[in-house]
Amino acid sequence: MISYKEKEKYPNTKQLVSMPYKKNSESTINHLIATIAKELFKELEDDTLAYQYAWWLLEALTKKRKADLLLNNQIELTHKQKELLEQWVHEIAIDHKPIAYILGSVPFGPIAITVRPPLLIPRPETEEWALQIIEQIKHSGAHNLRILDLCTGSGCIALLFAHMLPDAKVDAIDISDEAIALATENKQQLNIPNANIMHSDLFNQLPQQTYDLIISNPPYITADEYNKLPLSVSKWEDKRALYAQDEGLSIIKQIIEKAPLFLNSNKLLQEKEINQLYIEIGWKQGNIVSTLFEQRGYTNITVTQDSAEKDRVISGRIINVATANIKP
Repeated sequence: MISYKEKEKYPNTKQLVSMPYKKNSESTINHLIATIAKELFKELEDDTLAYQYAWWLLEALTKKRKADLLLNNQIELTHKQKELLEQWVHEIAIDHKPIAYILGSVPFGPIAITVRPPLLIPRPETEEWALQIIEQIKHSGAHNLRILDLCTGSGCIALLFAHMLPDAKVDAIDISDEAIALATENKQQLNIPNANIMHSDLFNQLPQQTYDLIISNPPYITADEYNKLPLSVSKWEDKRALYAQDEGLSIIKQIIEKAPLFLNSNKLLQEKEINQLYIEIGWKQGNIVSTLFEQRGYTNITVTQDSAEKDRVISGRIINVATANIKP
């Protein structure tokens, strides 16, 4: 692995992508990757990540897999490819543009989700808990579930559930017209008929319908946390999908309060200890959100950590939804 403390050993990317490629010289794959990665390191400050991004860019540029590129250590880019590569590197290293917006999609479980500014880019930690719940449902033997995804954004969570649980009916809602358009586009591209995308401000415009499961990745970042986000996030992704008032809890509180009105009892899920409401939270919010769940009458309250051992999702259930104390 190259140390970027030795930057003077490598030409900058602008020079490289604008110079002619000569066989057995600057046109080797390893030299090109090292040069791209050096420029990307200025933004990423992580050797491993810079190299990974360099490979992703080259794969997208050439429409070839890494393994295929390595079969022939020489590479010759066209003038158009050189210009596009230079543009991409500039956008990441100088403009702080997320690579997902350049590549145009991100993997999310077995599906690929189209992304574009300013819609929130699906995160691996969200993918992680969503897949865990889906596997629990599969092993439970439950079928024909009705599932609601609040604050759907790109539609990643809803479409993952609908794709992997094809007999379920999944409603996905968002307040943003841009989000609804993108989620609908992803649904059509993935050909997932059992997902329904709707415009609603949380529960406010929903029809009188109850669900076996409600899931959500709502805005939960505090004002102080938002001000400390890297530019690759704050400059590009919609603040409304990230920040929430009341120390990041305003949307979470509304979901916790109103969800029982839209939940039904599912004895099989209860027997298998699969909760009814799942909300992604900030890593410092486990205790306070647990208290909010308890105050609202939820039971079996569980805070689940992600692979980085940080609190990531909280869940609970309402024992008797028919008599839940629903406030107007």
